[in-house]
Amino acid sequence: MSERLRVGVLGPLLLRRGETEVSAGPPQRRALLSALVLRRGTPASVRELADELWGEEAPPSAVAVIRSYVHQLRRTLGSDPAAGVAIQSSSGGYFAEIAAGVLDLQVFERLVADADRARAAGDRVAAADRLREALGLWRGPALADVAGPGADRIVARWPSGSCRRSPHVSHSIWSWTATTQWWRNCTPWSSPIR
Repeated sequence: MSERLRVGVLGPLLLRRGETEVSAGPPQRRALLSALVLRRGTPASVRELADELWGEEAPPSAVAVIRSYVHQLRRTLGSDPAAGVAIQSSSGGYFAEIAAGVLDLQVFERLVADADRARAAGDRVAAADRLREALGLWRGPALADVAGPGADRIVARWPSGSCRRSPHVSHSIWSWTATTQWWRNCTPWSSPIR
């Protein structure tokens, strides 16, 4: 089996298979993929997806365009979720089936949770190491190259736009506390987009 496809949202949208970057296509297709991936398996109707891409400006051909984008994304991603991520059909819509550890946001959340557990156990060194590893996943402003009403709504939920950039880490426990609080303020990512 070939290497798993990895998906990055902690910076510009990134698809990577091994060391090779995979194109997600033009801006609206990237926005669709982002909307599906950030829902993390929660199905979205075609109407909801049209709202993510165009808001109230959806063209009459929105359903056909979304179906075309899904077809193209399936060709790019493949159909086997074990290979990373696959776009699946649901009643009247679609969802992204994502294998564990494929989405950088999932890895980030796991590392922050590991840091929390290590800190609670009194192991500040391990906590700081996990947190530094989590913050190292950031490649720039989150979803920097994704536009559209859906992406705008996600960013609008973030306090003062602070989740568009990663915090800085020092070796102090204050930095750890401030950074984990920053992450907790950015939790709209873990909620389905509405």
